[in-house]
Amino acid sequence: MKLKKKYKYVTVEGIDNMYLDACLLLQVGKEQLVKALVDEKMVLLKAKLTPSKMKKLRKEDMIREVSRFAADSHSLHSWLTAFAEKAFEYIQDTHMDGEAAGSDEFFVRVEELLESGELPYFTYVAWLRMHEEHHERIKPVLEQFGQEYEADTGLRLPEDFGTVYEKEADELEEQIADAILMLSKLKEQVKKKSYKAQYEEEQQKRVQLETQLANLEREQKNLSESLKTKEQAAAKKDKEINQLKKSLETGAKQLDRSNKEAGQLSKEVGAMRPKLEALEQQNQQYEKELARAKAAKEQALRSQEERLLNQFRSEKSQALEARGQQLEELQLENEKLHKLLEEHQSLQRKLAETEDENAALQKQLAYYTESLKKQEESPKAAEAENPAAVQPPVQPAVSMPDSHEDDFDELELFISRIGRNDPKQV
Repeated sequence: MKLKKKYKYVTVEGIDNMYLDACLLLQVGKEQLVKALVDEKMVLLKAKLTPSKMKKLRKEDMIREVSRFAADSHSLHSWLTAFAEKAFEYIQDTHMDGEAAGSDEFFVRVEELLESGELPYFTYVAWLRMHEEHHERIKPVLEQFGQEYEADTGLRLPEDFGTVYEKEADELEEQIADAILMLSKLKEQVKKKSYKAQYEEEQQKRVQLETQLANLEREQKNLSESLKTKEQAAAKKDKEINQLKKSLETGAKQLDRSNKEAGQLSKEVGAMRPKLEALEQQNQQYEKELARAKAAKEQALRSQEERLLNQFRSEKSQALEARGQQLEELQLENEKLHKLLEEHQSLQRKLAETEDENAALQKQLAYYTESLKKQEESPKAAEAENPAAVQPPVQPAVSMPDSHEDDFDELELFISRIGRNDPKQV
């Protein structure tokens, strides 16, 4: 029960809240009321009710139990008050001719609607409760509809309301008549009886009956006064009825004008009927065309969906084949790279061996170069000191064996190559 507007809880002086809240509970049907009360755990707990028990109860029995504790739930009160306010506004819009709320004409029209049953008395009571300036009108309304109120809510209004219940009045009149008849019979019997004891006994009965008769007469007097009040109210109603008759005559004239206008409108409607029928036929034709177009569209969508599905399957198959081919090519390429890697590793090993040999040859070359340099420097030093003495005798040239010369030449050539060329990078 979510409401944009919140209503404060209103009390009315001289009327128990229970009777006013019962009018609010009458605003909705039993099913709606049960759904609303399911969330009101505290109210149900105090009223000793459960959702399953409420479904079994009559609406008036449920209202009788809940009305005593409805004041404990502000959300329930606000929801029912909002419902009653909307109901009264709807009746204003549909059954009133714009009378200002609170004016004499307004209340005259309200009485008419109450009498006709078009305005429920409990909705009117709920509306009066929301307007403090009209609180004094609540009690007379409840008195007027007291019997109906009891039937709807299971609650009887207090005695100070002065509601006259038809059944009670009839029973009271019957009791008075029976008492008078019995008293008359007793008087006749007393006259006929000669025995004193019987007479005294009858006298006691007569006193009791007279007491009962006096009580009944007082009750009858109260009823008479109540009826007199009702008669005065009826006289007031007669005046209001006379005023309403005048209003009715005015309304009848307005109705005549409205009927004339309605006749004119009927003619216009009759003239427009062929156009309306043509439009209806055209609308039916449009509906048929729309159905055919819808069927064609659905067929086209199904065909397009099937075509796209086949295309997707074909493209997916081609993509899988292409991917398999690419995978084979990558495997071949991987094998080639593996072979190249093995060759590269072999060349690196050979390069390392060559570098080791190169280092050894460099050491040998340095050793041979140093030896040759020393051999060349020794004769020159001796010649400088004693050129004649040092000069060796001429000897026939001794040639080295060809094999040693060839070895030396190959060594120099290899060394020169090593000096000129760097190792190739792999």
